[in-house]
Amino acid sequence: MSNSSGKIIAGFLLGAAAGLTVGLLFAPKSGAETRRDIEKKAKDYSEDAVKKLQGKIDDLKKYLGDFAEDTKSKVKGAAEDAKSKVKSAAEGAGK
Repeated sequence: MSNSSGKIIAGFLLGAAAGLTVGLLFAPKSGAETRRDIEKKAKDYSEDAVKKLQGKIDDLKKYLGDFAEDTKSKVKGAAEDAKSKVKSAAEGAGK
């Protein structure tokens, strides 16, 4: 995770905690209602975090797949180039 992504997530979590605290302090609800609300919000935040994490995982998989393909292509090209040079050197030595 990049540093800016970490700051964004930390800011999001801090904002969520602050909002929850203010909501609890000023909400005229019973304890049971407040607990239900907290449970619902926690579930919502959890689902949102899982979706964001899954998106980051998908991005990483794509990046790694592209990187692997690019590396494979470069290695194959280097191998073919080396093979060609060895063949040329062998033909030159045989003359």
